Amino acid sequence: MNRFRWLVICVAAGIGVAAWGQKIDLKVNYGPGAYVATQHVTLSTTFDTGDKTIKLRTIDALTMDMTVGKADADSHRDLTFTFRRIKSDSQRDGKTTKTHDSATDAKPQDPVYKIDNAMIGQSMSMTVDAKGHANSLHRPEKLLAAMPKDVPEDEVTQSLQIHAENLLECFGQTALPGKPVGKGDSWELATRVTMPTGGSMHVRQVCTLKEIKNGVATVTGKATVKSKDDYADATEEVTSLRDIDMTTESTLLIDVATGLPQSATTTQKGSVLLSLGGKDVTVAFDGKSEITIQKGAYKGPQEAPKKK
Repeated sequence: MNRFRWLVICVAAGIGVAAWGQKIDLKVNYGPGAYVATQHVTLSTTFDTGDKTIKLRTIDALTMDMTVGKADADSHRDLTFTFRRIKSDSQRDGKTTKTHDSATDAKPQDPVYKIDNAMIGQSMSMTVDAKGHANSLHRPEKLLAAMPKDVPEDEVTQSLQIHAENLLECFGQTALPGKPVGKGDSWELATRVTMPTGGSMHVRQVCTLKEIKNGVATVTGKATVKSKDDYADATEEVTSLRDIDMTTESTLLIDVATGLPQSATTTQKGSVLLSLGGKDVTVAFDGKSEITIQKGAYKGPQEAPKKK
């Protein structure tokens, strides 16, 4: 069920003051230096095949060091993410089936967890422009060389792709209006959403500057996705997305003075109709993602190591 990890969309953007007054200019303005970024994702999914219902729940937590480089003449800056800790808990029908913490489980047997452990201490990087748009994530050869040799190549590729898409969506996607806005102003923009099938869709999202209070700007976003397309009949090797009905809501808190996003929270509810091996399967999902970014460096896990 690795495709269902890191489902929920998220945004992270800087903000700067255009002038003293009613309008502010929302733009990427990360100050150079070291930060700690954390993401906590909870996702509940229900699979209904018509004759069987399966309920799954995953809880994932990711901690990274984020290093921001100096902006160049075009206001582009490099972001480097170093993985420090990955935690995961999987449940089926209310019972825990798998659990893992890279900080305490040194030798996991699950291929996905082996990959997670191999990523600790490894880095990915991207370049973000003044509008918050990012290029494709760079995965250095050092990271690829660190992957476990006893895990199938397709498992490694899929896990790295999920992590790459997650970082691009969280830190390379923006909710910026492209013009100065004041309290109550709204704007529309295109948002890329990763779906449970592993693919993605582009939706229209409405964002609003709700308030500026105590030096913190609150930006909210709402999106509705309803799509139905004709796909070729699925075979045993092909998974087809038949229909989707989804809503998302997000809240972004940003320090106006420093341009540092303090937190981003996104909730997502909906359902998709899949065709698996020619059979229709309805997947209902309910997810929440919470991101925080703070100055400093990762100090290590707070929990005591498990006794062997």
